[in-house]
Amino acid sequence: MDDVEELKARVELGAEVDELVEASMRARLSLGRTMERVLPVVMQRTGARAFVVRTFGEDMSLQSFACPRDFSHDAVSSFFEENERHHDLSGELPCGDDVLVGQSLDVAGEWFGSAALVLDGARAGETRGAAALLETACEELDNYLFNIFTARRKQRVTMALSVALREPVLADGLARAMAILAGEVQLSKALLVVQSEDSPSAPVHVQVYEGSLLQKCTLTESDPEIDELARRYLATGDRALAEAIGLAVGREEVMIHGARGSAVGKLLVTPRAGEFDTHDRDLLASFASYICQRVVDFNKEHRTLSRSFRHADVARILQRADYVERYLAPREAVVAMLYVDISGFTRVSEQVLRDPRAIGHLVDVWGGRAVELVWKHGGAFDKMVGDCVIGLFGPPFFEQDPAARVAGALDAALEIRAMTEALPDDPGFEALRAGGLTVSTGVHLGPLFVGRFGPNENFTGFSAAMNNTARLQGQAARGEILVMQDAIDALGDGPFELGAPGTARVKNVAEPLAFRPLVGRR
Repeated sequence: MDDVEELKARVELGAEVDELVEASMRARLSLGRTMERVLPVVMQRTGARAFVVRTFGEDMSLQSFACPRDFSHDAVSSFFEENERHHDLSGELPCGDDVLVGQSLDVAGEWFGSAALVLDGARAGETRGAAALLETACEELDNYLFNIFTARRKQRVTMALSVALREPVLADGLARAMAILAGEVQLSKALLVVQSEDSPSAPVHVQVYEGSLLQKCTLTESDPEIDELARRYLATGDRALAEAIGLAVGREEVMIHGARGSAVGKLLVTPRAGEFDTHDRDLLASFASYICQRVVDFNKEHRTLSRSFRHADVARILQRADYVERYLAPREAVVAMLYVDISGFTRVSEQVLRDPRAIGHLVDVWGGRAVELVWKHGGAFDKMVGDCVIGLFGPPFFEQDPAARVAGALDAALEIRAMTEALPDDPGFEALRAGGLTVSTGVHLGPLFVGRFGPNENFTGFSAAMNNTARLQGQAARGEILVMQDAIDALGDGPFELGAPGTARVKNVAEPLAFRPLVGRR
């Protein structure tokens, strides 16, 4: 075959295979059905005894397609195996009495399989022309295989993103996932903003990337100014945050939606050069979807922990992959316990407020402020029983000594009393001004079995010391803060002024409770 005939044969084969491939794509045929159409045509035009293609199918596994369908030969299998290892084999090889002409399949610069013609041994001198026709056929198959290649590449990346985001520590998982994404879509800069809960007042977390490198992360290092800009960005789309980090020209913004459909995050990215193509945008959307699920899971745990701990402590807890075992698993520890109860609550409910909604509003406002003050002084919120708030000082990190734990409980007790007594001055609580409002309080230090318990995994504690704290609070008069002697002994010469010692016998406790009233700070 001279050069002109070879060129004509290649053009004719290319046109016929191209038409078959396009028809198969329009009909949305599988790769197997497409090969059933293409392979016989290539065999006929090349005069080969067999044509075998091994490439990636729709399930992303390597599959072999042969014509005749039952054709098999060790030489062909060996060629495919070697090509799978080395990715660049081509040429001719003996195939029994016949000759094999083979080459690699290359789609978008990536190895995608192999193809082999088996020619009658008597035609060994015609391998050059057969190789040229094989090359033409493989080039035309690229149009079809590219769709599979794109799907395979996307699947590989999305699976890697999914695995990365299973990382127990959200900040680490996001960083790993962003590094994967940046390697695939060639990001120049990226801003990722997610909210800890599907609520406007929830904490906001920010990560900033240069390519795949994490430059800033407020999950591990808080920044109030950045947090406020991030909150505005989520709420209104204000891009002052993007300008502050040098990303004012972000090209693509992807929304991250929460369980109830509202935005719990945004991803703002810019490419290194040019524009994002469809493949890149699909991956960005997949990335946002995976982040959404991870953030939903994170939010669920964040909400659960936020019932007991202040936001800064929750953020620190969730930075450890072993946080459940390290911070939440039940353990025995020395804990300062605080019981604060609204004095005369029955009288206030029945004679002053009367309206159930007004009573509920008082408990809601007072309880919320009391818990904030427990958190302010390093405590954990155990629970609210009626109009009584219970705080624990020591959990979740147990880093302070017993004296500091007691001091935190006393400072919280003083501030809660002051807050309560000032509450009637607030709009909506005018009815409380005549009789005033205050609390009775008990503070104790003792051993507690503390951690998550029960089907709802509530963070609480159990011990005789806990029961005695409740009884001590019951002995406190209106506006009085009683401190158990054990807590006073641990406190030492602190900055607190205490009153005269007292004792009280209480139900089901063998020894009288020994205590002193807290007067205030010196």
